[in-house]
Amino acid sequence: MKWHILLFTMLLCAPPALSQQVGTCAHGLASDTLDVADVRAALFNNGSFFWRSSGHVYTVPKDGNAQAIFTANLWAGGLASDGSYRITGTDFGPGEYWPGPLDEDGNPPADCDDYDRMYSVYDADVRAYEDSGALTDDLRDWPYHLGAPVVDGDGIEANYNLAGGDRPEIFGEQSVWWVMNDMGNADPLSPGSQIGLEARVQAFAASCHADPTPGLYSMQEVLSQTTYYHVTLVHKGQEPLKDFYVGWWTYGDLGNPADNFVGSDTTRQMGYFYNGDDFDEGQNGYGDRPPALGVLLAEGVDVSFDGSDNEQLPFTSFLHYVSGPTQLGNPSFRTIEPYYYLSSRWRDGTPVTFGRIGFGGTEPTRFMYPGDPVTGSYWSEENLDNNGFRSIPAHRRFVLSSGPFDFAPGDTTAFTVAIVWAQGEDRLDSITALREAADIAKESVSALMQYDTQACPPIQTQLERPNTWRNHTLRQNYPEPFSQQTTIRYEVIDTVPVQLSVYDLLGRRVRTLVDGMQEAGVYDVVFEAGDLPTGTYFYRLEAAGYVSITRRMVLQR
Repeated sequence: MKWHILLFTMLLCAPPALSQQVGTCAHGLASDTLDVADVRAALFNNGSFFWRSSGHVYTVPKDGNAQAIFTANLWAGGLASDGSYRITGTDFGPGEYWPGPLDEDGNPPADCDDYDRMYSVYDADVRAYEDSGALTDDLRDWPYHLGAPVVDGDGIEANYNLAGGDRPEIFGEQSVWWVMNDMGNADPLSPGSQIGLEARVQAFAASCHADPTPGLYSMQEVLSQTTYYHVTLVHKGQEPLKDFYVGWWTYGDLGNPADNFVGSDTTRQMGYFYNGDDFDEGQNGYGDRPPALGVLLAEGVDVSFDGSDNEQLPFTSFLHYVSGPTQLGNPSFRTIEPYYYLSSRWRDGTPVTFGRIGFGGTEPTRFMYPGDPVTGSYWSEENLDNNGFRSIPAHRRFVLSSGPFDFAPGDTTAFTVAIVWAQGEDRLDSITALREAADIAKESVSALMQYDTQACPPIQTQLERPNTWRNHTLRQNYPEPFSQQTTIRYEVIDTVPVQLSVYDLLGRRVRTLVDGMQEAGVYDVVFEAGDLPTGTYFYRLEAAGYVSITRRMVLQR
């Protein structure tokens, strides 16, 4: 009996179990820059990329004046067992992450300032150390103890001994690594909804500078205009979460930010920005060759939770919303609305629907604007209603997300985002260029993430191709619109078989204007509309069987 009384007394007097606590940290002030290639990208440790309260830097080409992105943010969220939501993420700020890791109970550091640092190491830094012993601060202090990856050279795991042969696991030619968490302070936007999430980020790029080689596709050119973001998320909270999503929110600029469209490419797991008109105005615009920019999932979201990468999720949603308080507007971060956006639902929880502006239809969809703007196929901002009705170009933003999956305490997931930029002969040709660039960026990511490999191998061994659509050109017809006849100008750079055809909105060929072998040169072809009905048509140049460039024209009587 006395033993039972003693046990009961011990249980009553036992210290309470540690619980997850929100800290009192200040937002991080650390920053760094990816600048090894032809992109200059500002990085911060508060969950935002490229912008923090003032100034914004995602410049492509990096010595130009035009910013390609204003800002981007990491979103994540799921549902607790009682149906309440847990979410972290923002749009323009304030940031919802604080510097440093979480402990095993999900608690932040007592003083996050001790971790307010980002670590930038170049492949050249490692070579210099090996050649002469020269040592940068970040190479010396590489934070292996916080989870930064290390290549073991001394045969002892879980340490970092440069002299013994250990090295930072550098991706590409420059890697910037940092760790942050969502428990460092009370969430200013979504109080009480923290997850207990530790986020480790490794941003990287390859210094693949090279002039395009005649007769070959320039892999170097593509990779020099691409940046990568490898994100590892560790659930250190105490609640298992179901229907969990991760997302990447982006607000585009593309030079002049007021004339953009967006689209999704489900085959490439990519959302993208492109110009909504033929000229990108302003001192910091791109001019008469507006580029396109894509955000794609280069490596899927690992939901095997054992580090094997055996089960990866693609991006499963693309949602574009507008500014303002409407049903399709800015989500309130004090509500469940951002979680709805991650899961392809509008602010009231209704699903996105196919067609027009994605609201009020009958067919639910997880991807807005998956149609091809180049051909004008339905549904894109070039063709909202399957009758050629276009959106009005303006500021654009979107969130790409992946899920749902169950995310339990102790689980770790990882994924890699690539941001790709491409410039064709005009705004729609830039989309064609972007697709090629996205394929190369995705195919290259595994090589770039292997330590001590040649990140930019000779392009002849990678992708040998004849001269491509990037060398041939197809100009906008003139006059445009036209009432009876219009002139189409194009250029071919070799003696090749050429076909120039006109198609209607249903993809039916209505005229063949050229079909035969042509020598290199510039050609003008007059298209007589004859008795064709008023409406939108497309004309396509095909050369040598592999080049395909398409433009739109409007016939008005």
